[in-house]
This record gives sequence, C-alpha cells and structure tokens, in this order.
Amino acid sequence: GGNIQVEIEVTTCDGCGLSPVVGKRFQCQQCEDFDLCETCFTTGVPASKHDPSHGYTEIAIPAAPPRAQIETKPPPAAANKKAVQEGPLDFDKICGVLLDGGTRCLRTVDCKAHTQQAKRDVPGRSRPYDTLLAERKAFKAQQQASLLAQSVGGSFMGLRQNRGSMEVDALGDVPRLGKRNRSGEYGAGDVASPRTPGAAGGQQQQQ
Repeated sequence: GGNIQVEIEVTTCDGCGLSPVVGKRFQCQQCEDFDLCETCFTTGVPASKHDPSHGYTEIAIPAAPPRAQIETKPPPAAANKKAVQEGPLDFDKICGVLLDGGTRCLRTVDCKAHTQQAKRDVPGRSRPYDTLLAERKAFKAQQQASLLAQSVGGSFMGLRQNRGSMEVDALGDVPRLGKRNRSGEYGAGDVASPRTPGAAGGQQQQQ
C-alpha cells in the first residue's frame, strides 16, 4: 500500500518488548509513540494496553541493522586468544590446568595460581610433574647464579680500576723533597737529587 515507509531507527515493540523490531513494525496512527512487531499485530494486544479501534501504519525495517551486525562479531582479543590455544601445547613447560572457558593455563610449570595436585593431574606430560618442576627450579637457580656472577665480576673489575686510579693520584700528590742541610733537614724549595762521589768529595774539600 501507499502507507509503507522505510526507516532504519531501532524500535521496541510495546506489546511484547522485542527490541529491536525487525522486518516490519506497525505504528499507531493516533498514539504518539506506540509500535507493535508483526507477531503482536497479527495476534492482537489486550485492550488494557491499547485501544483496539486505532488504526496502524505498516513500516518496513531493515532485517539486519548495522548496530546488530557489529555486536554479533566476536571481539578481536577473543579471536586472538583462540588462535593461540589452537596450536600444539607443550605440557612439559606449561601449567596446563583446565580453565573455565575450556582452555589451558599457559603459565610455566611453577605457576602459583593453581595447586600442585591440580597440576599433577594434567594429562599429556612426558614425565611426572614433580620432575618437571624440579628441572624448572634448577634452571631458574642457574640463571640467577649466572646473573649474580656477572654482576659481582663487573663490580670487582670496577673496584680494581678505581683502586689503580686512586694509587696514581696518591703518588702524584707526593711532595718533592729538597736536599739536606748540615742539620739533617731538607731545605724548602730544593729538589732532592742523587749525590755523586765527585760532588761529595768537592763538598768535603770546601769544608
């Protein structure tokens, strides 16, 4: 008929509460805001909800509004997580406890979020869980020891270099000594120099 209109707004059925109404909706021609879905229009609504003498205008609605299409798509994070879970899992390296969503815990075997017994019950390990846990702890201890050795070695070399620098500085600060006078004291401003036999003999002759 000539009363068919096209619009894309989201409408709620005042009969059953369906939202959004898709396909067709029927708008009351006399009430300001009263709409029915096709099912409620066909079966009718109680007179307590709406005056049955009022006429309706049939309005076509797109079957799949853009908003509804967007909401039905899975979020990207969930899709990425699923892709990770689909690959083969190495149960010798991960916790492996079954989670609520049907996936496995991907933390290492020394995971603190689950009990030891729950991790022992995980199938698919090539060796007992306690053996894998001991290997994991030994590996971590070896890593820590290696890092500690590197840290201590670097500090020791730095200390030796600093000590060498301090010794050079200390030697550079030693004052120069003058030659002794007759009283056995060094003269101020004189520079100490080695005596030669000839010089000593000359001094004795002058005396």
